[in-house]
Amino acid sequence: MPVRDDEPHSDATFSNVNPDTSEADALGGQSTRVIWGTNIAVQDAMSAFKNFLYGFATKYRLWADGATEDETRVMGDAAEEREYITMMNTMRQLGLISMNLDVRNLKAYPTTLKLWHQLHAYPQEIIPLMDQAVKDVMVELAMKEMERLRSRGQRGQLRSRNLSSAPAVPSSDAMSEAGRAPQPEIPDLVAEVETKPFKVLPFGLDSSVNMRDLDPAGTYDCQTRSLC
Repeated sequence: MPVRDDEPHSDATFSNVNPDTSEADALGGQSTRVIWGTNIAVQDAMSAFKNFLYGFATKYRLWADGATEDETRVMGDAAEEREYITMMNTMRQLGLISMNLDVRNLKAYPTTLKLWHQLHAYPQEIIPLMDQAVKDVMVELAMKEMERLRSRGQRGQLRSRNLSSAPAVPSSDAMSEAGRAPQPEIPDLVAEVETKPFKVLPFGLDSSVNMRDLDPAGTYDCQTRSLC
Protein backbone atom coordinates (compact mmCIF):
# COMPACT_ATOMS: atom_id res chain seq x y z
CA MET A 1 0.00 0.00 0.00
CA PRO A 2 1.46 3.41 -0.93
CA VAL A 3 2.23 5.53 2.13
CA ARG A 4 4.05 8.75 2.81
CA ASP A 5 7.82 8.45 3.10
CA ASP A 6 7.76 9.52 6.76
CA GLU A 7 5.25 6.87 7.84
CA PRO A 8 5.84 3.16 8.52
CA HIS A 9 4.74 0.95 5.65
CA SER A 10 1.82 -1.43 5.92
CA ASP A 11 3.05 -4.93 6.62
CA ALA A 12 3.16 -7.16 3.58
CA THR A 13 0.66 -9.93 3.03
CA PHE A 14 1.39 -12.86 5.34
CA SER A 15 0.78 -16.34 4.06
CA ASN A 16 -0.02 -17.40 7.62
CA VAL A 17 -2.01 -14.70 9.40
CA ASN A 18 -2.14 -16.62 12.66
CA PRO A 19 1.36 -17.90 13.48
CA ASP A 20 1.86 -20.02 16.57
CA THR A 21 3.46 -18.79 19.77
CA SER A 22 7.06 -19.51 18.76
CA GLU A 23 6.64 -17.64 15.48
CA ALA A 24 4.95 -14.82 17.34
CA ASP A 25 8.03 -14.57 19.59
CA ALA A 26 10.24 -14.11 16.53
CA LEU A 27 7.92 -11.50 15.04
CA GLY A 28 7.73 -9.63 18.33
CA GLY A 29 11.44 -8.73 18.50
CA GLN A 30 14.72 -10.24 19.62
CA SER A 31 15.73 -8.10 22.60
CA THR A 32 17.13 -10.11 25.52
CA ARG A 33 16.54 -7.39 28.15
CA VAL A 34 13.20 -8.21 29.76
CA ILE A 35 11.11 -7.17 32.76
CA TRP A 36 12.01 -9.48 35.64
CA GLY A 37 9.65 -12.44 35.93
CA THR A 38 8.18 -11.95 32.44
CA ASN A 39 9.13 -12.37 28.79
CA ILE A 40 8.46 -8.67 28.12
CA ALA A 41 11.24 -6.68 26.47
CA VAL A 42 10.14 -3.07 26.97
CA GLN A 43 11.60 -1.69 23.74
CA ASP A 44 10.31 -4.58 21.63
CA ALA A 45 6.82 -4.33 23.13
CA MET A 46 6.57 -0.58 22.62
CA SER A 47 7.99 -0.76 19.08
CA ALA A 48 5.56 -3.54 18.17
CA PHE A 49 2.58 -1.59 19.50
CA LYS A 50 3.62 1.64 17.76
CA ASN A 51 3.98 -0.31 14.51
CA PHE A 52 0.49 -1.67 15.12
CA LEU A 53 -0.97 1.80 15.68
CA TYR A 54 0.56 3.07 12.45
CA GLY A 55 0.11 -0.02 10.31
CA PHE A 56 -3.06 -1.81 11.37
CA ALA A 57 -5.65 -1.63 8.63
CA THR A 58 -9.19 -2.99 8.40
CA LYS A 59 -8.03 -5.75 6.04
CA TYR A 60 -6.10 -7.56 8.79
CA ARG A 61 -9.19 -8.05 10.92
CA LEU A 62 -11.21 -9.11 7.90
CA TRP A 63 -8.57 -11.72 7.03
CA ALA A 64 -8.63 -13.00 10.61
CA ASP A 65 -12.42 -13.26 10.38
CA GLY A 66 -12.19 -15.37 7.22
CA ALA A 67 -12.20 -12.91 4.33
CA THR A 68 -9.91 -13.58 1.37
CA GLU A 69 -7.33 -11.20 -0.05
CA ASP A 70 -9.43 -10.90 -3.22
CA GLU A 71 -12.44 -9.82 -1.18
CA THR A 72 -10.49 -7.11 0.65
CA ARG A 73 -8.83 -5.98 -2.57
CA VAL A 74 -12.26 -5.29 -4.06
CA MET A 75 -13.05 -3.05 -1.07
CA GLY A 76 -10.27 -0.66 -2.09
CA ASP A 77 -9.53 2.19 0.32
CA ALA A 78 -12.02 0.93 2.91
CA ALA A 79 -9.87 -2.15 3.53
CA GLU A 80 -6.71 -0.03 3.77
CA GLU A 81 -7.99 2.45 6.35
CA ARG A 82 -5.53 3.01 9.21
CA GLU A 83 -8.13 2.76 11.94
CA TYR A 84 -6.01 3.76 14.92
CA ILE A 85 -4.31 6.69 13.21
CA THR A 86 -7.75 8.02 12.32
CA MET A 87 -8.91 7.41 15.90
CA MET A 88 -5.92 9.18 17.46
CA ASN A 89 -6.20 12.21 15.18
CA THR A 90 -9.85 12.49 16.23
CA MET A 91 -8.86 12.12 19.89
CA ARG A 92 -6.33 14.94 19.56
CA GLN A 93 -8.82 17.23 17.87
CA LEU A 94 -11.48 16.56 20.53
CA GLY A 95 -9.09 16.61 23.48
CA LEU A 96 -9.79 12.98 24.46
CA ILE A 97 -7.28 10.86 26.37
CA SER A 98 -8.79 7.33 26.33
CA MET A 99 -8.32 4.99 23.37
CA ASN A 100 -10.49 1.88 23.04
CA LEU A 101 -8.43 -1.08 21.87
CA ASP A 102 -10.06 -4.18 20.46
CA VAL A 103 -7.54 -6.77 21.61
CA ARG A 104 -8.66 -9.11 18.84
CA ASN A 105 -7.04 -6.71 16.41
CA LEU A 106 -3.68 -7.36 18.07
CA LYS A 107 -4.18 -11.05 17.40
CA ALA A 108 -5.16 -10.35 13.79
CA TYR A 109 -2.02 -8.29 13.12
CA PRO A 110 0.87 -10.77 12.69
CA THR A 111 3.62 -8.70 14.30
CA THR A 112 1.64 -8.17 17.51
CA LEU A 113 0.53 -11.72 18.19
CA LYS A 114 3.28 -11.98 20.80
CA LEU A 115 1.98 -8.77 22.36
CA TRP A 116 -1.50 -10.31 22.40
CA HIS A 117 -0.16 -13.26 24.40
CA GLN A 118 1.72 -10.93 26.73
CA LEU A 119 -1.33 -8.75 27.36
CA HIS A 120 -3.22 -11.79 28.58
CA ALA A 121 -0.34 -13.05 30.71
CA TYR A 122 0.98 -9.73 32.06
CA PRO A 123 -1.69 -7.01 31.71
CA GLN A 124 -0.28 -5.00 34.61
CA GLU A 125 3.05 -4.63 32.81
CA ILE A 126 1.86 -4.35 29.20
CA ILE A 127 -0.92 -1.76 29.48
CA PRO A 128 1.33 1.02 30.86
CA LEU A 129 3.70 0.40 27.93
CA MET A 130 0.77 0.75 25.57
CA ASP A 131 -0.21 4.01 27.29
CA GLN A 132 3.28 5.41 26.69
CA ALA A 133 3.35 4.18 23.09
CA VAL A 134 0.05 5.94 22.39
CA LYS A 135 1.44 9.16 23.85
CA ASP A 136 4.59 8.87 21.72
CA VAL A 137 2.52 8.42 18.56
CA MET A 138 0.19 11.26 19.56
CA VAL A 139 3.22 13.56 19.88
CA GLU A 140 4.45 12.47 16.44
CA LEU A 141 1.02 13.11 14.92
CA ALA A 142 0.86 16.53 16.57
CA MET A 143 4.29 17.41 15.13
CA LYS A 144 3.15 16.39 11.64
CA GLU A 145 -0.02 18.46 12.00
CA MET A 146 1.99 21.52 13.04
CA GLU A 147 4.27 21.05 10.04
CA ARG A 148 1.22 20.78 7.79
CA LEU A 149 -0.31 23.96 9.22
CA ARG A 150 2.98 25.82 8.87
CA SER A 151 3.38 24.68 5.27
CA ARG A 152 -0.21 25.62 4.44
CA GLY A 153 0.32 29.08 5.95
CA GLN A 154 3.44 29.64 3.87
CA ARG A 155 1.64 28.57 0.70
CA GLY A 156 -1.24 30.89 1.56
CA GLN A 157 1.10 33.83 1.98
CA LEU A 158 2.79 33.13 -1.33
CA ARG A 159 -0.56 32.85 -3.08
CA SER A 160 -1.72 36.15 -1.59
CA ARG A 161 1.39 37.95 -2.79
CA ASN A 162 1.02 36.52 -6.28
CA LEU A 163 -2.65 37.45 -6.55
CA SER A 164 -2.35 40.91 -5.05
CA SER A 165 -2.51 43.78 -7.55
CA ALA A 166 -1.36 46.34 -4.99
CA PRO A 167 2.21 47.67 -5.22
CA ALA A 168 4.67 45.97 -2.92
CA VAL A 169 5.10 48.84 -0.48
CA PRO A 170 6.39 47.96 3.00
CA SER A 171 3.92 48.75 5.75
CA SER A 172 4.60 48.70 9.47
CA ASP A 173 1.09 47.41 10.02
CA ALA A 174 1.19 44.55 7.55
CA MET A 175 4.86 43.59 7.43
CA SER A 176 7.29 42.16 9.94
CA GLU A 177 10.72 43.57 10.70
CA ALA A 178 12.17 41.23 8.09
CA GLY A 179 10.00 42.86 5.42
CA ARG A 180 7.65 39.92 5.09
CA ALA A 181 4.06 39.38 6.09
CA PRO A 182 3.95 37.87 9.59
CA GLN A 183 3.50 34.12 9.79
CA PRO A 184 0.07 33.01 11.03
CA GLU A 185 0.28 31.81 14.61
CA ILE A 186 0.50 28.02 14.83
CA PRO A 187 -0.92 26.46 18.02
CA ASP A 188 1.56 24.39 20.01
CA LEU A 189 -0.18 21.06 19.49
CA VAL A 190 2.81 19.12 20.80
CA ALA A 191 2.73 20.91 24.15
CA GLU A 192 -1.01 20.20 24.43
CA VAL A 193 -0.44 16.49 23.84
CA GLU A 194 2.54 16.22 26.19
CA THR A 195 0.51 17.41 29.18
CA LYS A 196 -2.13 14.69 28.81
CA PRO A 197 -2.05 11.17 30.34
CA PHE A 198 -3.24 8.91 27.53
CA LYS A 199 -4.80 5.59 28.48
CA VAL A 200 -5.57 2.42 26.57
CA LEU A 201 -8.89 0.74 27.35
CA PRO A 202 -8.64 -2.88 26.16
CA PHE A 203 -11.70 -4.97 25.38
CA GLY A 204 -12.29 -8.28 23.64
CA LEU A 205 -9.90 -10.27 25.83
CA ASP A 206 -10.36 -13.97 26.42
CA SER A 207 -12.87 -14.71 29.18
CA SER A 208 -10.15 -16.54 31.09
CA VAL A 209 -8.34 -13.27 31.82
CA ASN A 210 -9.30 -11.57 35.08
CA MET A 211 -8.61 -7.90 34.42
CA ARG A 212 -9.28 -7.13 38.09
CA ASP A 213 -5.77 -8.49 38.69
CA LEU A 214 -4.60 -5.07 37.59
CA ASP A 215 -5.79 -3.79 40.98
CA PRO A 216 -6.05 -6.53 43.61
CA ALA A 217 -7.06 -3.97 46.23
CA GLY A 218 -10.22 -3.24 44.32
CA THR A 219 -9.61 0.49 43.90
CA TYR A 220 -9.23 0.45 40.14
CA ASP A 221 -10.58 3.64 38.56
CA CYS A 222 -13.64 2.84 36.49
CA GLN A 223 -13.51 6.24 34.82
CA THR A 224 -10.04 5.73 33.39
CA ARG A 225 -10.01 2.01 32.60
CA SER A 226 -13.66 0.92 32.52
CA LEU A 227 -12.74 -2.40 34.11
CA CYS A 228 -14.83 -2.33 37.30
